[in-house]
Amino acid sequence: MTGGDFSYGMEGWTSWFQGGAGSGSAVMGSMGGCSGNCVLLTTSTLYDSLMSPAFNLTVGIPHVVSFNATLSANATIGPPYIGAIQAPGGSVVAPPGFSTTTAMSGMSGSTVSYQGFFVPSSAGSARLNLKVATPGVAVGFDNVSIKPVVGYRSEEHRLNSSHIPLSRMPSS
Repeated sequence: MTGGDFSYGMEGWTSWFQGGAGSGSAVMGSMGGCSGNCVLLTTSTLYDSLMSPAFNLTVGIPHVVSFNATLSANATIGPPYIGAIQAPGGSVVAPPGFSTTTAMSGMSGSTVSYQGFFVPSSAGSARLNLKVATPGVAVGFDNVSIKPVVGYRSEEHRLNSSHIPLSRMPSS
C-alpha cells in the first residue's frame, strides 16, 4: 500500500460518510503525536471511513496492518476493515479475523499504535478502511501500512504451492 505517511497529502485516499446531521470529515493536518502530515478523521457513525488506495493481497500469506492514531479527546478507534474492491466488496480477512494485542482506546492526546495480523481469504485488489468508534472526536491517522509477513506461509498455502521442502529434495 502506498501513501500511508501522507507526505503527498491524501493522494489515492478517499473518505465515505453515511451522511445526515453531524457528518464526519477527513482533512490533512498535523497534531501532536503525528509524524509530519496526518489525516484528521472525525466521524458521526462507525460506518464512516477513511479508505486507502488499492493494494493487492495473496491468499495464505499472513499480513500485518499498522498505523498510529492520535486522539484529540478520550476515544476508541474502530477495528480496521479490509474489503475487496470488486463486487460484492465484502471482507477479505479470513476467520478468525485480526489478531492483535493493541488497546483500541486512549485518553486525550495519546497515540494508539495499532498492529494487527491477518490472513487474506481471497486474492486481488483490496482497500483498508480506518474508523473511529467515538463520534465527534478528531483522530489523526499516520504511518499507515499493510505488509506481508516475509518468510512465513500458512499450511494451506504450502500444500497448494509447488514448493518442495528440502527434506524431500532428491539427493545427488
